[in-house]
Amino acid sequence: MFVPTAIHIRHVLIYLFLSHTTMKDSETFLKNVYNTHAPHYNTIRNWFHRFEKDDFSLDEKDRSGRPRELDLDKLKHALQSDPFQSSRELAVTFGVHHSTVLEGLKSLGMRKLFGRFIPHHLTQANLDRRVDDSITLLTLHAGDRWLDRLITGDEKWVFYDNHHRKSQFVGEGESPQDVPKPDLHPKKVMLSVWWGVDGPIYWELLPEGKTITGDLYTTQLRNLKKAVDRSALKDKKVYYQHDNARPHVSKQVKQELMGYGWNVLPHPPYSPDLAPSDYWLFGDMTRAFEGRSFNSRGAVEAALKQYFASRPTGFYRNGIHKLRERVSAYAVARNVAAIQTEIMTNGPVEGAFTMYEDIYKYKSGVYRHTAGKLLGGHAIKIIGWGTQNGIPYWLIANSWGTNWGENGFFKMRRGVNECGIERAVVAGMPRV
Repeated sequence: MFVPTAIHIRHVLIYLFLSHTTMKDSETFLKNVYNTHAPHYNTIRNWFHRFEKDDFSLDEKDRSGRPRELDLDKLKHALQSDPFQSSRELAVTFGVHHSTVLEGLKSLGMRKLFGRFIPHHLTQANLDRRVDDSITLLTLHAGDRWLDRLITGDEKWVFYDNHHRKSQFVGEGESPQDVPKPDLHPKKVMLSVWWGVDGPIYWELLPEGKTITGDLYTTQLRNLKKAVDRSALKDKKVYYQHDNARPHVSKQVKQELMGYGWNVLPHPPYSPDLAPSDYWLFGDMTRAFEGRSFNSRGAVEAALKQYFASRPTGFYRNGIHKLRERVSAYAVARNVAAIQTEIMTNGPVEGAFTMYEDIYKYKSGVYRHTAGKLLGGHAIKIIGWGTQNGIPYWLIANSWGTNWGENGFFKMRRGVNECGIERAVVAGMPRV
């Protein structure tokens, strides 16, 4: 479709003027030819008045008032500084007409969009915790074989009515079908599920009116432990992940999990993108139940059994192994100079060491392993280094609270790979 330029229209106006066509007839003619692209009557009148003064130049004349020109580089910089400004605010800032700003925004390819809602604003402390916990996963568990022994659990509301309003294709002049509004308090039941690479290990629906408490969660864990003892994970080192909801981190739950000998993974606050149930399982379940209605608790249970059994081969494994893709880190070379350079350049690094019983007795000084049986790996943060009584050491932040060691810190011999401390050091950032 031909779209006339402003210069083209002005040439046509000269022709109409020299043809002694009236302004009104010119308006009618231009509308018949150019339809919506025809100039306004006031524009025709202004140009005819110029032609009457023998001024046949087709350039715009300078006008009083706001300038028409807009520096696009300055506009782009203003938007980068504050993308929430309105176009009218920008017009006032640059002293131009509102339409000039709109043209400038169009030239820059800018659009005004709403940001997506997020459940919480992450403070700097939250972001730092994400960094620490993400790097801990990568430090303590090199490779991805440990993911095959990961159990992750969470809760989700399952609604009895899962119909939602969708857009509809309709013909011209037709109206879309009406959709009833959802109930303000829809009927629902809470699902608790624990799963791994081979699928659900244990799940249950909570009784009506029940909510997750420390007592209930402890009972659920005992049921889960029985299920694990009947599975392929029996007698294997289990890695356990859940979020830090209050019932999950209560004292009695921590004590219960300690008795299982499972390795409980850290989880940063407000981070569903690092929980496989949230970023993988529950979204797929919601899509699978879309458009379905259940008339009883038994119908919900049957639908869940069918859903869990019908997932394609590799579905659960892929969801678990996605966890490693959601954090990124890089290994630091296994030598003192490289570790020191990383700390000086980018701050503390994450490390891990082989832990023995004598670490529990540490009070002060530079630690070196002397006695006690092997307990396993333990992740820590190396924040600096120094020398004490001629012994070089790493200054390390532990996670056992300020009542242990030197207000929660300890020193370990540097330069001799004490307990493997210099063997697995990493740094990096999670995808936040």
